[in-house]
Amino acid sequence: MLDSDDEQYHMNALEIFFDGYCVQSKDRTLSRGFLDGLRSLIVHAGMFSDICQAARLVALATTGNRLCKPHLVDRTKQLYGDLLRSFHSNLLGATASNLVEVLMTAVLLGLFEVGLYLHLFSSIVHLWLISSR
Repeated sequence: MLDSDDEQYHMNALEIFFDGYCVQSKDRTLSRGFLDGLRSLIVHAGMFSDICQAARLVALATTGNRLCKPHLVDRTKQLYGDLLRSFHSNLLGATASNLVEVLMTAVLLGLFEVGLYLHLFSSIVHLWLISSR
């Protein structure tokens, strides 16, 4: 069961993601930004699309790790399993018209995995440092 704070995180997950991960370029001659244009891709794909759900997962996992809310992180792992099944189907049926969406979903799923395992790795290192004193 989610507490009221967790429900708020779920409701605001996309904005948390856009604020924390998307950087618009101020000068395209110098930089293309980071995940610039993803907002419009998600809006076009829809709120129930895989790409939207992947962005939500990244935001929720990051928030759960940052605020030490393991139950929120555990919930994202469950949702991740569901999303992988859907993504597998979309990947098999990818066409030229949705290829960018499918590829960006893969990038976001990779961000989710990296964030999850970096947090796990830092926790293990922390425990090792404490035990070696």
